[in-house]
Amino acid sequence: MGTVLFSLIVPITSLKINVETSIFIGVLVILAATSMAIITFPIFQAFVEKRYLGIKLPYQNLQEIYSNRIAASTSTGDLLQLLEDEVFPSLLIRQFAFMQAFNGKLKTLLTGNISSEQLPHENDMNLLVSQAGIYLPYISSENSWTRLILPLKAGDAFIGFWLLGRRDPDDLYPLAEIPILQSIANQTAIALSNILHAEEVRKLFQLDIERYEQERLSLARDLHDSILNQLAVLRNNLGEAVPPTFQSDYEELTHRLREIVSNLRPPMLMYGLKPAIIELADNLMERSGDKVKIKVDLEASEERIPEHMEQHLFRIVQEACENSIRHAEAKTVSIYGTLAPGKVDLNIHDDGKGFDADSKLDPDNLLANHHFGLSGMVERAFLIGAKIKIHSAPSTGTRIHIEWSNNNSGPA
Repeated sequence: MGTVLFSLIVPITSLKINVETSIFIGVLVILAATSMAIITFPIFQAFVEKRYLGIKLPYQNLQEIYSNRIAASTSTGDLLQLLEDEVFPSLLIRQFAFMQAFNGKLKTLLTGNISSEQLPHENDMNLLVSQAGIYLPYISSENSWTRLILPLKAGDAFIGFWLLGRRDPDDLYPLAEIPILQSIANQTAIALSNILHAEEVRKLFQLDIERYEQERLSLARDLHDSILNQLAVLRNNLGEAVPPTFQSDYEELTHRLREIVSNLRPPMLMYGLKPAIIELADNLMERSGDKVKIKVDLEASEERIPEHMEQHLFRIVQEACENSIRHAEAKTVSIYGTLAPGKVDLNIHDDGKGFDADSKLDPDNLLANHHFGLSGMVERAFLIGAKIKIHSAPSTGTRIHIEWSNNNSGPA
């Protein structure tokens, strides 16, 4: 700004004007330049901090902003990425390690500019506890990079530690800043504890789902290999001495049993997700007496996606179609998208009566509003690390979009 001001004032001095006018113009230029500096400096400062210093979050409001950001972190990977990409750079911390404490042992979750040889041993938890919360300008050569150790506690239990090292510009952690850093660490501890608990619940839920699918498979095999075969033997043993209506009742019974077996474990799922969805569409249209039209337009590669993903995706499509037919009273359902080992983009779109969709798709809210099918779909999508979006409104139909790629982070 000084350079700009100087370049403006010099031409003014060369003009043939009286002194009073020159002073007046000079004062106006100075006021204009000062106003411009006041207005543009925050923008210039933000540009320099983000572009050259890596500061992405304003230090003054870092605690509040971080608290809001970690609320959106649904996995350990999301939390670690937030710390690595935004929080530590915004604090100008260039060396760091995030150690998780579990059963008295240390496990490394995240490091920055630290080699594995510089990390504490898994049995050094007591040493970290004794040095926690104290600025360490001079310590042993083994961990000479560490300047501050912050504990992460859930209640009275240690669940981890932050090891903070080199910090621009002078590796200094002032005593007044340590409580602020500890507050941010405490927020991280709460978030990590909640995420670990949620992940444990998800694992238990996944085990229940897998056990449920195995029970369905076992029941389907019993019905197919035992009940249907015994019915066939019974029919053959009766010969021709049967009532006139027996044959039609027998065929209806066996047809219904085959439908049950197919719903329990679709036979075509053995050959891939696309054939299974096509078979599902045919069965649903037949069951509706061709009153519902289900269109399938899927692009599938020859290489199949993992079996457990096919299973969950099929159940999502099945539940979506059942909801469209039974609850939305749809006349047309379209299933389209791409199925590939590295990417899945799947859409289920109906012309039914729709509903007021919850934008957050929180399972608890869905259960509270008796959207049990939607809740199961959201849970299954989460288990395979997929993103699911449900767009719907009264009288506009419903569109469900499932997206997954091998770059997604998630339980899958």
